[in-house]
Amino acid sequence: MPEIPLHQQISEPGYVRWAVANAIDIHLFMLHNARVKLVATRLPKAEVIVDLGGAAGSIYAMGYPHEFEKLIVVDLPPDARHDMYRDLMLSDVRTPQGPIYTLLTTMTNLSAIPAGSVGLVWSGQSIEHINEEEAREVYAEVLRILKPGGHFCLDTPNRLITAIHTGTDEWIHPEHKIEYYPKHLQRNLREAGFTIIEQIGVVEMINTRQQGQIDYRDFYVSSGLNTNLEDSYIQYYHCVRSADLRVP
Repeated sequence: MPEIPLHQQISEPGYVRWAVANAIDIHLFMLHNARVKLVATRLPKAEVIVDLGGAAGSIYAMGYPHEFEKLIVVDLPPDARHDMYRDLMLSDVRTPQGPIYTLLTTMTNLSAIPAGSVGLVWSGQSIEHINEEEAREVYAEVLRILKPGGHFCLDTPNRLITAIHTGTDEWIHPEHKIEYYPKHLQRNLREAGFTIIEQIGVVEMINTRQQGQIDYRDFYVSSGLNTNLEDSYIQYYHCVRSADLRVP
């Protein structure tokens, strides 16, 4: 009997029942799956890309579909990382889409990257790993290295939902320094000199928001992109430099 293709297996009622019943065990996988969809479908094409905090998985590893001239993965030296990431080895590599280079430094110090040289800066689940003052330094560095017409894209947990998830004042991850409420982060981006041209929710937590407590079924049922950012587990922003939009 021929094996059933994967795309058919995941639509079978038996799989759906299993996924809903085991949502608590697979919710991190579903969250990552939704972020892969984001990277594979929404990020703009660019020749030179900087990936902030990409040690655990670069934009290329997450399915970025476009060719590039250079992808620079920025992350801390191993001895400066959290224990869970200390053994991750980064090295320069050539891929079918373009070469990937490693830059071991903090996100607040991108001095090795020339001003006005980058078409896309991607901050994937990294801005929450530094405090708010350090984030302002990151924004200033991003503005410096972006070329005119360049893009700054980022995603980060939504505190409106993570507060429900933890049920406490604690963050959802031991390494987080802050988790942003959407309006707070949007204001910070505008004040830093960015204009948000697109905002998307990733994994809409429908039952969780209605019930006021975490419902792990949401991770499976809503494992995609949507326009309801405030009710989603992750918030995503596509920004450009506000200066690029000003009429001379």
